[in-house]
Amino acid sequence: MRRAGSTFGRRLIIENNKNGAQRPAQGAPRGAQGSGGPRRNKKKKMTAGELSSRLSMTTSRVAAVLGSLEKKGLLERENDAVDRRRVLVSLTQAGEALCEKRKAHFKSKIALLLSMLGDDAPEFVRLLGRMFEITSSDAFRQCECIEEDQEGFNG
Repeated sequence: MRRAGSTFGRRLIIENNKNGAQRPAQGAPRGAQGSGGPRRNKKKKMTAGELSSRLSMTTSRVAAVLGSLEKKGLLERENDAVDRRRVLVSLTQAGEALCEKRKAHFKSKIALLLSMLGDDAPEFVRLLGRMFEITSSDAFRQCECIEEDQEGFNG
């Protein structure tokens, strides 16, 4: 049985890592992390609306999942110091720890997959990169969804 919010949680983790992780230098080998992995000097905070846009999810769905993650102690909400109407969300230490644990597990699974592919691994990585480029393009993103997706069909 699939747990509610598990996809959202992974997306939240990915978004958090995008904003806080160091990127390899241009031309560096894949997996290069520069000086030791993710930066921890500033916690990334964003609004539910920003998450909704970035994750292509409805605001009501984001709000429901944020509530669930907050109850589990994985994220916290706070009022924006500049604009008290805005509520910012960020991962707690427990949320960060869970992210790191899941990231390590994911990396080990990818390493296993690549080792099992053997000589085909470079071609797989190349094609995966190409798929990412295409699906990230504006042209691909602007393709219309099927009618059920636009109406929030969950069946």
